[in-house]
Amino acid sequence: MVLKDRAFGGSGAGPLTPFCRKAELAQITQQLHGDECRAVFLSAEMGLGITSLLRELAKESRPNTAVIFIQGTPSLAGVPFGVLTPYLQRDSSALVVSAVDAIREMLALLAEKEAELRQTLGPDTPLGLPLFIIDEADYIDGATAELVVRLVQAGQMKLVVSHRSARDLVHPLPQLWDAGLAERIHLHPLTLQEGREFCDAALGGRTMAGTSWYLWSTAGGNPLLMSLIMAEAHAGGLLRKKGGAWTIDMTAMPRGHQLQDVVREQLRGISPVARQALNLVALSEPVPEAVIAEMLGHDPVRELQERHLIHEPTGRPGELQLINPVYGDVIRNMVSRTESLLLHQQLMDRLESDDSNPQAVVRRVVWSLESGGHVAPERLLLAGIYACKLFRPQLAMSLADSITGTEFVVRARAVKARAHYDMGEYEAAAKFLDGAEAQAESLSELVFGAILHSATREALGEPALLIDRDAQTLRATGIRLAAADPEHSAEILLQSAERATVLDILVLSRTGNYGEEMVAAIGAMLAREERAGDGDFWLNRAIVLAIDAERLTALGRPAEGMARAGQALAIPQWEGHDVFFLPEMILGRALTASLAAGAWDEVESVLRATEVDLGPAIVSFGGSANVARGMILLRQGKISDALEALLPGIEALAVSDPQHLAGYGTAMAFYSAAVLGRKAEAERLHGLYRESTGMYVVTTHERAYLAAGLGHLRGDGAGRLMAVAATAAAAGHHLAELNALALAMDFDAVAVLPKLKAAAGLVDGRWSAALADFAKAMTASDGAVAVDAGERLLAARMFAHAAAVFRHGISLSIHDRQGTLAQAARTGLAAAAAELAPSALAAAAPVQVQVPAVPDDLTTREREVSRLAATGLTDKDIAEQLQVSVRTVEGHLYRSYAKLGIAGRSELSLVFTA
Repeated sequence: MVLKDRAFGGSGAGPLTPFCRKAELAQITQQLHGDECRAVFLSAEMGLGITSLLRELAKESRPNTAVIFIQGTPSLAGVPFGVLTPYLQRDSSALVVSAVDAIREMLALLAEKEAELRQTLGPDTPLGLPLFIIDEADYIDGATAELVVRLVQAGQMKLVVSHRSARDLVHPLPQLWDAGLAERIHLHPLTLQEGREFCDAALGGRTMAGTSWYLWSTAGGNPLLMSLIMAEAHAGGLLRKKGGAWTIDMTAMPRGHQLQDVVREQLRGISPVARQALNLVALSEPVPEAVIAEMLGHDPVRELQERHLIHEPTGRPGELQLINPVYGDVIRNMVSRTESLLLHQQLMDRLESDDSNPQAVVRRVVWSLESGGHVAPERLLLAGIYACKLFRPQLAMSLADSITGTEFVVRARAVKARAHYDMGEYEAAAKFLDGAEAQAESLSELVFGAILHSATREALGEPALLIDRDAQTLRATGIRLAAADPEHSAEILLQSAERATVLDILVLSRTGNYGEEMVAAIGAMLAREERAGDGDFWLNRAIVLAIDAERLTALGRPAEGMARAGQALAIPQWEGHDVFFLPEMILGRALTASLAAGAWDEVESVLRATEVDLGPAIVSFGGSANVARGMILLRQGKISDALEALLPGIEALAVSDPQHLAGYGTAMAFYSAAVLGRKAEAERLHGLYRESTGMYVVTTHERAYLAAGLGHLRGDGAGRLMAVAATAAAAGHHLAELNALALAMDFDAVAVLPKLKAAAGLVDGRWSAALADFAKAMTASDGAVAVDAGERLLAARMFAHAAAVFRHGISLSIHDRQGTLAQAARTGLAAAAAELAPSALAAAAPVQVQVPAVPDDLTTREREVSRLAATGLTDKDIAEQLQVSVRTVEGHLYRSYAKLGIAGRSELSLVFTA
């Protein structure tokens, strides 16, 4: 990502638009360098960076190519050669009206520009064919189009033109495509990753994952709109730098005049009926295409699609929504209240209720409220839940405030609690949940916010005993409600007991009780008869399966844990059923299992799926993703890269930490900084550290990283980590034991290796298998064993461990005079080193055999000749360099072989390059 001018900087300055089309620039350049391609047609929508791309192309081409840059304009589109006027009136004020004269003038201009280049570069420097660039070529006249086509066909120049996707190129430009002389390239919106890079470059620093996702998704990947949103947010004080990373307040985003002007420009020229259809889509999106077509016909829908103002959302065929959320916000503000009321009356009766689409439910409920219509409390509650899931907390609280009826009070308060939870305001969330279990007057109220209450207690660091008491209160309230409603008493007792058991299992997870008590509770829940259509049953089942995945992982069976988490994810859930963040909770356990198993590819797949499938959840889940990537990098030995990944994650988790991973991320970052010798940063991170209060398996890992970091800073790392490992082993937590021992290798490799080898055998998965290979190789006296293990470690992408094993293999091979093995080990070490930063490579803990020195009984000349031969010089080369005969060189070498105990010349490098 290249900044066109400067990065976001001083006071009063706003973010600028960085150049974000390097890939497309390379593609155009490659096409133009081909002999067959004489023209490139670029198409894009407004704001996707087409003009900056053409300017960058002109800039890169000018050093050895004559470039003419033309800007199309509607005001000259009807004037023959209108856009060429500045070039065709070089010597006279008379307009050129003859095509022949125009061609003659253009050829003279091209020759003049080439002559200027020759004067600068010299007569022998090869020049490229002149390049003619026309931006907005859909706004040029036919005479100009015919002129450039003739010059391109004659081989006098190459051509690059841009145009809006919805507008055809002016005739006869398309003839170049028909003749096979042109290529077409369409600019697409930025991907999420490209959007992140764009935000970082525009702001001159790291952007929190949730912030970059918000900017990208709100603008639909449009760079211009992203820049305008950033500028307006910064001007309004909503875009700020916090803890070294940029974060945006999404709850009060403005839509200023610049954004409105951009949208109005896009709407210019559409027909009145298409504008009415656009308003309908904006007010009710997503909306069935058939409904709009029934009301207004198919033509306005096609017109909007051709103008790229609406599209079909992914996974919902037959529906329409605006091309990006910014357009929706602006267009809705442009619709008068009278028109909005009229459209609401016309449309709502035609729409079928679809409770499975969160965006549609929220939009239509809000529209109904704005239109003064009545919305049932059940509908308001559903919209409030969905607003939480879409991470629109202010709207969720507003919808909850609109709910009337005493039977909805507890659930409305739970919606407000979730909204505050999403904003990281855990104390405020707790106030809305405290006492809910005892106050419930129905089964729905009783179970609705219970799991969120547990998560809130964890976020506040409250003792697990309080969650246990909540479970007891839930059971007692269930008994009270059942007594008051004998007809439904069995159902009430069953469901209240099941939800209380889920809380019991969460307490066991929090305290690390992964033994018989948890097994019995999970078994009892999973043995329940399935109840189709019962949302609470399937919610409970998914949570229990996810915690069982955690249990299996903690006990050293992460492969089974991955399978268990997969079962939880496979259960269909209705997002409108409960306020709890179920997908994120399950994904947290799935990631834990995959990370423990060393399944890096699976982790990346889960993280990518999170970004695509969870959408707005990245606002809170983004910091967790950074923690996962940081852990992968640490286990690969990429310490510096890990720290760079973890720091923004910690900052994001300080805002929202639903999985309670801030402590773990901070502990790993502290360890990384300590290993890298960044003492001040390490001390800062140590001061920030607060132990996590979520999954116990995570807590035990963070304790090990904290102990290892303290060991690097203050000593006794081996003792600290051995204590952590012993505690984990005593509890049967084999994964935590293995993690602590792996970190202890930093300090006392010789003492730790036997324990590491034994512990690795108690844990399944690629990571533990790789550690077992490592321990076996480092205690072996056979170079072949070390090289084989090093190759497997490379394949497992544990690069620091592979480097240590290959070093050990080199030592063993030299000691045993095995030249081929030594070469293989050196090749492996080079491959591992290429993956690692120098600081990370130095952090590995090699155990090496001492290599014998070159024997003293070699004479000075024998030593000199042998050393030169070890570098690959021939006998003749050595003889010439030392000014002796070839026979003398041969004699020195034979005597050296005998003294060194080697078979021949091929083994000299073992001794003289050790």
